[in-house]
Amino acid sequence: MENNVIIRKIDDIAIVNIIDILTTSNSEEFKHSIKELVDSHTKNIIIDFELVSYIDSSGLGALLTANELVDEIGGNLRLATLNQTCLTVLDITYLTDKFDIFPDLESALEF
Repeated sequence: MENNVIIRKIDDIAIVNIIDILTTSNSEEFKHSIKELVDSHTKNIIIDFELVSYIDSSGLGALLTANELVDEIGGNLRLATLNQTCLTVLDITYLTDKFDIFPDLESALEF
């Protein structure tokens, strides 16, 4: 399996980079990565969409699952650097209110 999810940490914040797309092809890998972070008590997680060109319904479901997992431990999940296509998908599915969305990683890092 190709690794499409890269995680790095800055202090107590995990930054999750998704490579290329968040779709059926990698949504399970993404959810597994978030679950591992939550299981290790990482409460502050930023999903950086800088390298993501597209998200489908499976990707949206994975984001909602991630949000629920982080919320269950009293954590904070943030989305950063979404392109217009990804923002539009979140908007037309009425999900923009479900997430804290930031224009860039720097602003998302300000907890």
